[in-house]
Amino acid sequence: AADPAFVDGFRNEAELCARLLHHNIVQVLDFGRVDDTYFIAMELVEGSTVRSVFKRVVSANARVPANVVAGVGQAVLAGLHHAHREALDDDGKPLHVIHRDLGLENILVAHSGVVKVTDFGIARALREAQSAETQTVVGHSDHMAPEQANAEPLDERCDLFCVGILLWELLCGRPLFTRAHEAASLLAVIAAPIAPPSSVDASLARWDAFFAKAL
Repeated sequence: AADPAFVDGFRNEAELCARLLHHNIVQVLDFGRVDDTYFIAMELVEGSTVRSVFKRVVSANARVPANVVAGVGQAVLAGLHHAHREALDDDGKPLHVIHRDLGLENILVAHSGVVKVTDFGIARALREAQSAETQTVVGHSDHMAPEQANAEPLDERCDLFCVGILLWELLCGRPLFTRAHEAASLLAVIAAPIAPPSSVDASLARWDAFFAKAL
């Protein structure tokens, strides 16, 4: 909190996220300071992360049902569509907010069944058709697009690629690009062939075309 640049970034994050008004995105309600501590107040989602649900399914030697995977994917993509295309700045122009760090741990499932994306903490607003270029690789090494792993210019498609990774893992019940260490995971993201779901389970063959496009 003693670093003005950090405080500015924290404030900008809060202001940006407060503009994301969609039922599939966790709402930012307030930003402020108590003494020397800054805070962001967010909507409370009573439920679980998809990561914790997935772990319970795997520990039971089961697999997430395909219709549940589809439902989670539809909700996440609806929230991202709002961030990518519908969220507006003060002048009424699209902000083009990308998440850049999607993971099963920041997708929440409320007890009501509503799925919400949270933690737009390293999101960036892409003005008009411009792309943002990161100076460092930011995000989970095994859940990012190849251009992100290469620290190249990004646009909304990096989020869509990441959704493809997450849905593949939920459907197939195992990691896609995760390797023994971060460098190997990054290399896998960049160069590893994508195994179709049918290679894991022949009954998932109808998903092959979807993942061939998503990834």
